[in-house]
Amino acid sequence: MELTDDNLLTLREYLKHTLSPDVNVRRPGEYNLFVNENSYLKNLRIFYIIRNTCIPLFIKIVFVFTFFEEDSIDRIHAQDREAIKKLIVNLMLHSPDSIQKQLSDAVSIVGKYDFPNKWPELIDQMVEKFNTGDFRVINGVLHTAHSLFKRYRYEFKSQSLWTEIKFVLDRFAKPLTDLFVATMNLTQVHANNVDALIVIYSSLVILSKVFYSLNFQDLPEFFEDNMEVWMRNFHTLLNVNVPALQSTDEEEAGIIEQLKSQVCDNIGLYAQKYDEEFQQYLPEFVTAVWNLLTSTGQQPKYDTVMLQNYAEKPIENWRSKDAAIYLVTSSASKAQTQKHGVTQSSELVPLPQFAMQHIEPELLKPNVNEFPVLKADAIKFLMTFRSVLPREMILGSLPQLIRHLNASNIVVHTYAACAIEKILAMKGPDNLHLVKGNDLSQLTADLLKGLFTCLTIPGSEENEYVMKAIMRSFGILQEVIVPFLADILPKLTEKLAIVSKNPSRPNFNHYLFETFALSIKIVCKTHKVAVSSFEEALFPIFQEILQQDVLEFLPYVFQILALLLELRTTQDIPEAYLALFPCLLSSVLFERQANIHPLNRLLRAFISHSAHHIIAQDKINGLLGVFQKLIASKANDHEGFLLLQSIIEYFSPNVLEPFMKQIFVLLFQRLSSSKTTKFVKGLIVFFAYYIIRYGSNNLVTIIDQIQSRMFGMVIERVLIADLPKVSGDIERKVTAVAMSNLLIDCPAMLERPYNTYYPRLLATLVEFFELPPDQSTLAEDNIFPETEDMPGYQVGYSQLLCARNPPKDPLEAVGDVRLHLAQGLARLSPRQLLNILDQIPEPNANHLRSYLQTVGITVA
Repeated sequence: MELTDDNLLTLREYLKHTLSPDVNVRRPGEYNLFVNENSYLKNLRIFYIIRNTCIPLFIKIVFVFTFFEEDSIDRIHAQDREAIKKLIVNLMLHSPDSIQKQLSDAVSIVGKYDFPNKWPELIDQMVEKFNTGDFRVINGVLHTAHSLFKRYRYEFKSQSLWTEIKFVLDRFAKPLTDLFVATMNLTQVHANNVDALIVIYSSLVILSKVFYSLNFQDLPEFFEDNMEVWMRNFHTLLNVNVPALQSTDEEEAGIIEQLKSQVCDNIGLYAQKYDEEFQQYLPEFVTAVWNLLTSTGQQPKYDTVMLQNYAEKPIENWRSKDAAIYLVTSSASKAQTQKHGVTQSSELVPLPQFAMQHIEPELLKPNVNEFPVLKADAIKFLMTFRSVLPREMILGSLPQLIRHLNASNIVVHTYAACAIEKILAMKGPDNLHLVKGNDLSQLTADLLKGLFTCLTIPGSEENEYVMKAIMRSFGILQEVIVPFLADILPKLTEKLAIVSKNPSRPNFNHYLFETFALSIKIVCKTHKVAVSSFEEALFPIFQEILQQDVLEFLPYVFQILALLLELRTTQDIPEAYLALFPCLLSSVLFERQANIHPLNRLLRAFISHSAHHIIAQDKINGLLGVFQKLIASKANDHEGFLLLQSIIEYFSPNVLEPFMKQIFVLLFQRLSSSKTTKFVKGLIVFFAYYIIRYGSNNLVTIIDQIQSRMFGMVIERVLIADLPKVSGDIERKVTAVAMSNLLIDCPAMLERPYNTYYPRLLATLVEFFELPPDQSTLAEDNIFPETEDMPGYQVGYSQLLCARNPPKDPLEAVGDVRLHLAQGLARLSPRQLLNILDQIPEPNANHLRSYLQTVGITVA
């Protein structure tokens, strides 16, 4: 297409038609532009059109928009692109402002493809314009630089990106800094010229934006060396007051507000990413930003100083905080943990005052859906500083946090739920929860209603933070929750039925099952008969999960079933359990590691409550088959020992007598073929349970039946060698009592050949007594775990901590194990005792004398 007046007129009409509201006019115009696009792009007609004074401005703007879209650049002939690159910068700088901005974006679009490798002269062209002294030209260059460099904020790190940034810094960093200093000086020179100040401060805004982009990926050496120059002037700009440039519009931010916002972004970037290098400037900026915040009005136009990125994408950027608030809060933090939030704050920031002036007012506003970003910011502040703010302020915030559960914005009600959960988890110096169930009694109805309402909001149906807050609330409320469960449990079971169809949120599912476990323990602690009610509610869903083989939920179902069965006070269990038992012995279930512990716990619960049914169903062989499979595995042998302990505890000796020797053979075969510390510990504890149940004589007899005098090797190579390795309070007590019984009740230990081991085993037992208490187990009354103990779903096996039951002590009648040993040894003659003591080294002999003295026996 030739460049004629008629063609230009035709093009003008096409462009005009694309703006028509009439689709019958607009569509043909768009089509004609598309068909002739390449022709218009050739021979630089685009520049002729832009420079033509006869063409209206709005047509030029449409033209630039049309022909400099990102997908158009690649269709321009290479030779024409070279010509475009030579002319476009000058054309941009001499175009009207509205065109200049579009051409500036066009430079960045071309630059994305060609800069720097195919357009190395671009930076030099831009820097050259800094020397003109014409701020209209300079601002055009700065806008282009901003448009070109702002992608550095979002690009993934790569070698090509580093190479490009270094290329830019080598040519642009110093001229930019010099221009910044010169522009700062001009603010004083033209202090009384409002028109000049508008241009100058506009330049400072865009200079600050370019600074942010060039410093985002890493701290450049040049800017580190010149940090004093930039930071000194940034500090000046934070404190500057130019009333003539402040916007009178309550909604629209003026130049000064925009400038201070960008400066806050810049120093926030340094405080967050380059804190070590920035540390010396931090105190003065804290003071400056604090003064800025306390003197800033509440009009919406100041939101740019208070918040980042929310106007464009509030939900995606809910974690973003305004750089100014970030600077205050981050500089206030001197030490923090995930569990407690900030634990030590800087004296430079008066946090309670800050909270009263800027946090509480946001939460007290009646409309929870107004300014959702500010709501989220305020709630996050309370979460972050919950351990250092006054207790009254934190606890007093609970009604407002509960109110914000009704916010329609997902971020706001999620933050509210998360804050409530973390506050409820807080403990005082006495290690007791700061918030008690009674403290929440007046808020319980609103709290539960708000949390469950969140789960009905689109996007939050499986909100893990809300579910965790529900779980935490149940744990704090305890008995206070009981009157509400009639309404709540149907909602929980309905939610379980839904998520079991397609388990997609592991943490949500985990906290849901934790909540069921808590509900069961809270109610059944005082109302044992309520077990049946829970079974009626849950069994239909559990049966569906088992039938559909929902792998993610099987470990949870086994744990809840075990808990329900353990809480039963009678041996009569429902038929549904009995029908389930044979299926639990399937070897397929034990192929998946996540099933093993909860399934084994469920089997042990069956054994403890229904041993006679197992015998009647002739399933002992099946149980022992599970034991054999578990004991053969290094990873799961401890589960095999737990199962075996239940078997020997609840089945009568005559039932097990045909199987017992083979059990011992299996254990010794595993000991000789694949000995591990864990296995040996489990074996010693098993021996102990066997002694308690069958007597020490029977232990010696059955081992010696396998091989003559084999028990001597067991004493020397297992009991004496590894007894101190046994851990766990119950395990250590059972082992201590059983080993004492072996020494005081077994005649074979006082006769040849085993009497030679007696003093050494006794000395080992005394050492075992004197070991420090085992710290590896949780206190039995700690049925509600801490936040760190509650990691949510884990791939291998997700234990429901709220479903734990404290281990049962089979020797509750035995108090002090030392006293138990001393009372037994007291049956020996004084001569026997003296002979034994002479063979025991100190300090064990002295400890033993002390035990004996407690029962009135003195040995010289």
